[in-house]
Amino acid sequence: MCLKALLTILALTLLNPTFPAPSTLQEEAKANPLESLSALIGNWNAPAEALETRPGLKVRWTMSHEWGPRRHLIRIYEARHHTDPDKTVLEGFIFWDPRDERLRFVGYNAPQRFLFEGHYEAQRPDVIVRIYDVHYPEGFPHIPSPELPGLTRTFRETLRFPDPDTMEQLIDIKIDNTWHPWGNRAEPFIHHRDKD
Repeated sequence: MCLKALLTILALTLLNPTFPAPSTLQEEAKANPLESLSALIGNWNAPAEALETRPGLKVRWTMSHEWGPRRHLIRIYEARHHTDPDKTVLEGFIFWDPRDERLRFVGYNAPQRFLFEGHYEAQRPDVIVRIYDVHYPEGFPHIPSPELPGLTRTFRETLRFPDPDTMEQLIDIKIDNTWHPWGNRAEPFIHHRDKD
């Protein structure tokens, strides 16, 4: 190949904003910590029959996790389906925070003004844990464990994947530095991956 052709290809490569620079390619060759959460990617639904197995549960949860640009973040969308057909519970992101080398998570519930902040840990390929604080707005009438002081509650979700298309979700709340099943239930929510 002649020098002129090589220079033209190099110039077009460097001027093209969608083509990664050589240093970026080297950086991306390193392990991406977000890949440890790849089991989450997809759309997940709790089947309608799940309501029958959970006394007191009146809503069905859905979750969606999708890769952001170049897999540098994961977008989260979680919703509850009840009398309001699609009431958003959470919209947020998971991203690698190099400051403390953690998979950080931030989310927001706009209708009810909850802020979610926490992190994810992939304990094994089939077990992912999300620990987070929910900051409730002043005057919110349905704050969990209302006997606790303040407007922030800490939760832990343990997500188990017995197979690639099934997610078991256990939710605990922290009370007096001890984890307790949220809603006094020890059995998991079951979600199935949508088959697209």
